[in-house]
Order: sequence, then C-alpha cells, then structure tokens
Amino acid sequence: SFGKRAWRNWYRRLMVAELLNIATVDHKNALRFSRALQIQLDYVMAHEACLLHDVIKVLDDIGDDPRNHTSKKIKKSNLNTALTKALLNVNVGRILVQNSGTLNYFFHPDFRVSNNRTFQLFGDIWVIGSVYMFTPSENFINSQAHAQNSILRQALGPGRFLTRLLTGGREEFVVDDTKAIAQNLAAESTGFEASMRAQYGNHAGREKVNQFRRENRLPTDESVVRTFIGSPSSTMINNGVVHVLRALANHWEALNSIPFGNFAHQRMEQLNVNVILRFHMPVVLMTLANLRGWNYWDSAVLGPFITELMNLRPGVNMNAANELLNKLNQTIIDNVCGGIYSRSEPFQRWITQMRVANELIMTEKDKVVTIVSSVTSGIESGYKLAKTVDWVVPDDDVMVRSIIQHIKLDAVKKKLRNHNGERLIDEENGTLDANQAGSALQDMDQEEIGPAMKIAGGSISSIVSFVQKDLSKRQKTGMTDHLVKRAMNALRPRDKRFLIELVNKGHEEIRAAKLLSRRVGTLLKREMRRARLDARIKELSRGSVATEMIEDEWYIVDRTEDDGSTTELGSFQFRTRRSSTSDVLFINRSGKEDRFDANSHVFRKFIPIGEAIVRAQKAFMVIELDLLKRFAYASYMEFSDLREDLIKLQILSGVNCYFLDDARLDVLSHIKNHSSTQVSWRDLKPG
Repeated sequence: SFGKRAWRNWYRRLMVAELLNIATVDHKNALRFSRALQIQLDYVMAHEACLLHDVIKVLDDIGDDPRNHTSKKIKKSNLNTALTKALLNVNVGRILVQNSGTLNYFFHPDFRVSNNRTFQLFGDIWVIGSVYMFTPSENFINSQAHAQNSILRQALGPGRFLTRLLTGGREEFVVDDTKAIAQNLAAESTGFEASMRAQYGNHAGREKVNQFRRENRLPTDESVVRTFIGSPSSTMINNGVVHVLRALANHWEALNSIPFGNFAHQRMEQLNVNVILRFHMPVVLMTLANLRGWNYWDSAVLGPFITELMNLRPGVNMNAANELLNKLNQTIIDNVCGGIYSRSEPFQRWITQMRVANELIMTEKDKVVTIVSSVTSGIESGYKLAKTVDWVVPDDDVMVRSIIQHIKLDAVKKKLRNHNGERLIDEENGTLDANQAGSALQDMDQEEIGPAMKIAGGSISSIVSFVQKDLSKRQKTGMTDHLVKRAMNALRPRDKRFLIELVNKGHEEIRAAKLLSRRVGTLLKREMRRARLDARIKELSRGSVATEMIEDEWYIVDRTEDDGSTTELGSFQFRTRRSSTSDVLFINRSGKEDRFDANSHVFRKFIPIGEAIVRAQKAFMVIELDLLKRFAYASYMEFSDLREDLIKLQILSGVNCYFLDDARLDVLSHIKNHSSTQVSWRDLKPG
C-alpha cells in the first residue's frame, strides 16, 4: 500500500541522512546499530536472519572504515540497498525501527563532553534542553527537564517513539499502573527505573522503585546488573553509582573465579568486554564526571578518551581493549571519580576483572576456532541454502481462502482417491481423470458433496472442472493439499474437527473459524518453506552419475521409466555388484538389503549436504552449552576472524526442515555403526 511504501522510504532516507554534524549511520553509529541488530538473530526465522545479516554486513563495513577510505556515496548506496530489501519483511522492519533508538542522531557523547560548556548553555534553552542536556545529577535533579518531560508525555502520549525521542528515552510507558506488574518486573528491558524517575523525580521515583522491589521480592544486585546492560545511566542514578560499581565488580569477579563458569546466568549477565568498553563505559564516565562537576579536564582529556572507546573495533586479539583498560586505570579513574575512594575502588576492581576476562576469553577463543573450523563446509552450505531458497509465500488472505477451499473439497478428493480400487486424482502431480471423475461423484450423498457444490456450482461437471482448476492452482502456488493437511494436523485434534465442521456448515465467517483458519495459515507458511528447503537440499545432494562405486559409500538410485524420465527412489549404501548378473546390492536406511538392476536404474553420487548442515548446527549447540557459561556469544563475534562465521552459524541454527531431521538420524546411524573406541578412566579430564 501507499502508506507502507511511504514510511519505508522515509525510514531509509533518515538512515542515510546527515543531521547536524554527523551522519545517521556513521562509523560510531554503525557499531552501535549492528550490535543491537545481531542480538535479534536468535529470535527470527532463517530468511529474516539473512535479511538482518545483509544490513549488519553493510554496517560492519562502515564501522571498520572510520577514515572513509570508501566514499560516503558508496556506503550510502550499499546501506540503502540492504534496507530496501530488509524493510519488505514486516518482522525485520519492526526490528530495525525498534533498535533505531540506539543511534545518536545529532551528537555523539564524546563530542558533547569535548564541548561541555557549549552544551551546558544549550541545556538552558527550554525547547532543546531535553535533547542536549547531560545526565541528571544523582543529588541535584534537573527540575526543568522533569517538568518538560511531564508536559511532553501528556501532550504526545506515553510509549510513543516521538515521546521517547524528545524526552531522551525517559518516557517509555506509564509505570504507576498496578495492572502492568508483569512488564515492570523485567526492569532491564522496559526502562522501568528510568520511567519512575522521570515521572516522579529522583527521590520519589527511587522510593517507588524500592517499594516495588520489596513487594515483589526482586533480587536487587542481580536486577542492577541486568538493568545496567539495558540502561546504564538511569541504573547508576537510581541505585547510586557506588552500589552499581560494586555490584558490577563483584559480578565479574564471581564469574571469572568460577573454574568452568555458570550456565545458570541470564544472557544479560554474561561478560562482553568490548561491548562494555565501547557502549557502556562512555556513559559511566559521563555520569561520574557529571556528579563531581564538569571542568576543563573533561573537554581536554575525557572527551578524546571516550572517542577512543567508541572507536574500538573488532580484532584478532584483545590487545586494543587491554590498552584502553590500562589507560583508563592510570589516567582516567582517579580524576573522573573526584578522588572519592568509595567510587574509585570498585571501579578499579571492575577494570582489573576485565583484564582477567581478556586473558580467559583468549583461551576460550581457541576452542571456538577449533569447533568452527571443523564445520566450515556445513556453515557455507547452510548459509548459501538459506540465501538461495525462495522464502516468499502468498498473503494471509490467499492462504485462508486456500484452506477453506481445501476443507470443502476434501470429501470429493477423498472419493476420487479411491474409486473402486482406482486412483482418479494425483494431488502431488496435479492430474485428474476427468472422464471417470463424474461417474465417481454420482455415488456421493448430498451431505458429503454439499460443501463442494456451494463453491463450485450445482452440477457434477462443474465440480469436476473446479477440482481440476484447484489442482492446477495449487501446483503453481505450492499450497498443495498434502501441505495443508500437514498444517491442519499440527492443530489440536479438537480444534481441527471444530474448524472442519464450521467450514462445511458454511460458518467460515464467524470469529472462531477466522481465528483457527489464520492459525492454520501460519502453520502452512512454515510447511511451505520447509518443503522448499527439502526440495533445494535434495537438488544439491544429487551428484554426478557414478561410473565406479565404493563399498559403504552412499548413492542416489533413480529408476528409468518407459518414457525416458527418471524417478528418485532415495539414497542407499552400496555393498557389492554381482559379476554374473546386472544386479547391484545396496543397504537401505532401515538396514535391509535392496537389489537394483543396473540396466533400468541410474546411480548418482550422494553429496551429504544435510549431514554437513546438521553437524554445523550441532557445533552451534556445543558452543552454547559448553562455552557460554562465562562469556556471551556476542563476545566471540568481537574477533574479526570469527565474526562472519559465527553470524552465519547463528543464522544456520534457525534452518529446519524434514530432510534435516532425516539427516540427524543418518548421523546417529553412522555413529552407531562406527567401531567403538575404548576409553580408559585415565583419559578423562575435569569438566
């Protein structure tokens, strides 16, 4: 529609625009935006993850080129192309818009610190003060900003993007609502603490947060660590900088000291040094500097150092991060803390634990490299598969009409599938014996054929013609009867029977029928995409014709028909070839012997694409279960030599189809048939 095209075009123009002194997506914003988007890869389907990856890849290229070796025109063109494709998908478009709040649209924090006196003057202007002001003080709240935010919240409405933008992200939703306890419990993801402070002021807002925690028995330190990841500034202001720094130092020390990590930790509690330095440390330093008062040192020393933090890019090791930590410990902490020991001591402990984490992650990196390098072929094959498969499915309305039509014609097609022992209809190939179909339908009673007559017409000939058109249409769209049945079987049996009864009685327009038919439509989309994956993997698994066969190797057997066409019979394990006859002996997947005549069959090499993808997916599970007990998955993505493979592996984890299910069984079968290895207790290692 025009409205959808309009907002997509507006959003793309905003992303490639230049506002005041920075481009919307310059190298600093590109680093922020790409890290925000990569978190969403776990929560979308494979084809949506591929669209996100295209955007992330362009952002990585921009982030790795701060000095503009590639012209801005080329960067804008690449970003515009990636966004154009990504915005066509509804879910990906929502993710892009929701994470656009992480960008700095006008000025970066380092620029604000380096020009702190100028921005302090801007903060005194009523109209733009809420956008350009520094972090409110813990002890001296900015009453002007509090009043402005309250006015804007009432004028624009809470929870809207424009409201969050003009109030600095401090008006996310109305928090004084007893019916919203569920969303308030997840303070780290909703901005609950910041909203309380913004609506009631520092003191009253903090009292309300503490009261809420007491009533709902929330673990304070654990909540502080998680909330800090989502909104570091408001967490430090609301809970006190000393308490937050101590909680962070204790948490990092606890994770580093555990020999094998702790799998029970939530993802926001896992460690990621580069992300902390690049995104959270500038906010921590600005908050501490604001508490002790801005001065010339901040603009001369702190601002350039924050620039170094924001320019931290992925590398092959942690040397760049260690250099920043050393500089932070030697020249920044004491001054930014104002000589207050209760702030500098936990801050220094936190920095020390970051250096310890850098040493530990280098050891863990070697394990990840070993795992990833062993499944490189599976990663590339699976990623190419996800990129080349046609994921586009018909609209929801088309899906629902197809499902309703399938239900009403099901009784007719069931009759044609078995008429006096003959099959008059082939739904898989879309063929129908129209000459005999009419006489077959004459035997059906009025109750069975009634739903088909309502949509096709009152005569038998019109029903036959309608069924023939329906078969042809389903062949073109891919919504075959087999896939519709599989989607309906995924419903609860009671819901399936209820939907069939409603449709056959002509009640498909009532609310219950619409709800169930839309649910089947969603399941049908999944089945169609899985069927296309199956077909594509089968196509890629077919190798060249085998002239010589090797024992125990797998081959695809095709039967040659009378008309010269071939029909695939499946994959079989070669055993031997008879010298006296043309028979070839194979072992099928169930372990039984099968003989095929070499004169009437063609044997092709079997390329184990499915098994390679399954092994790569298993590698992803091994990394998640064994190596994410201390560090986040994204922390390994900060290594430039691992980043691309790990993102592809994450995308590949969301690829599922029935062919891959069979491939998993094949892998288990290979393991079962493989000769067992004797393991002594002396070979066992701790962990």
